[in-house]
Amino acid sequence: MYEKSKPFYNGKTEQLQNPKHLTTEKAARKKDFYAFVKEDGTKDYEKYENILWIEFEEPAKPVIEKIRRFEEIDDDEKMVLSKYIASMITRGDWWREIYMNHVLPSSEMELENWSPNEFSDKEIKEAKEFVKGQNIRSKEKLHKESIIRKAEDGSSRLVKMEWRFLVPPDNLNFFTSDKPVVYFDLHKTEGQLIFPISSSLALSMTHKGYTEPEDWRSLDKNYWKVNAKTVELIRNDIAVAAIKYVYFSEKREWLVGFINNRTKKL
Repeated sequence: MYEKSKPFYNGKTEQLQNPKHLTTEKAARKKDFYAFVKEDGTKDYEKYENILWIEFEEPAKPVIEKIRRFEEIDDDEKMVLSKYIASMITRGDWWREIYMNHVLPSSEMELENWSPNEFSDKEIKEAKEFVKGQNIRSKEKLHKESIIRKAEDGSSRLVKMEWRFLVPPDNLNFFTSDKPVVYFDLHKTEGQLIFPISSSLALSMTHKGYTEPEDWRSLDKNYWKVNAKTVELIRNDIAVAAIKYVYFSEKREWLVGFINNRTKKL
């Protein structure tokens, strides 16, 4: 696990080590992320986690395994993987930030427009306090519901894009981050989405009409051996998009410098 903006440190003080070795059970996890408070005041830890597991994650596992074996996938499998990728977008910390800090139920917003001539100051204050209390409880649930709803909506758009599975040159690798799906300008013809599947394979989604560089080599219908420049651009975008952490299967000092020197798109 590479922490952005921290220098390389391989000493004995584990807390300061960068990169730091973690098991997959501990990396990129947040305790009780999908929990919410129910109407009766008790906390539900499983509802949305189970939905994501059953409807998004588990169906995608065999599709991802096929891709790792460089096999073709059909339209139904593309839809399954599109749902999974869309859910990876909507469950991220940046999405939580949007919903928890910037999205309020309309009832609270409407209270700001109440006229003192219609209600007394005391009545307005009491109403605002009541709605605010309700919102504190409902925001968590709204956030979890939005993960599911927006993932469903987004998948229908992703499946219509052109898909290419990119294989790097033998001496290069991909890495990933705490923002595992990287995308930009999807509303434009030059927009792209990148989803690293392994260190030796990444999914690229583009709008129809994208032309592969001449020095890309076709390995199969949708699998391409790409050039070093393509890998550099993708790694740059992943490093820039990462919120706090980058993940790679090996400890490499050069990667610390690479991550910390990337602050914008090339």
